[in-house]
Amino acid sequence: MRLRPPCEGDSRLNRTWRNDPVSTDNFRNGDPISWQAHEAWLHAALADPDKIIFIGQIDNIPIGIIRFDLIDGPVFDVSINRGPERRGQGLGAQLLAAACETIERGGRAVPLHATVRLGNIASRRVFQQCGFVEREIDGAFVSYWRDVVGRNQEC
Repeated sequence: MRLRPPCEGDSRLNRTWRNDPVSTDNFRNGDPISWQAHEAWLHAALADPDKIIFIGQIDNIPIGIIRFDLIDGPVFDVSINRGPERRGQGLGAQLLAAACETIERGGRAVPLHATVRLGNIASRRVFQQCGFVEREIDGAFVSYWRDVVGRNQEC
């Protein structure tokens, strides 16, 4: 697994992944996103110092995107989305582990938080494999926390 920062050229692929029906079923806001809205979001996200975004690649082929949004606390809120053709291959945990390691090496070791739809068993397993602990169920979603990035926790 190799990580790289996203670029404007990734916009079409990321929007395709974002609007995939399996992806939208698992988001809080499952409405498809327009091209204009996605372009505006990506442009703003790339310029935001409180966001860390990586594209995960295997053999130079993008397999997914992971985003860390700095929120109050400070805490990083984590979001992962894999390309539809790469689901079910065990790559989510590899992507999350690689990104956590990169953030730790970069000196941004803060607690991590993720919100996952209760029925999204695959994503729940990914976070559990990477040392995240279930803390709260709120309706159709469960919150996972990992107190400190990289504290001898591997996927």
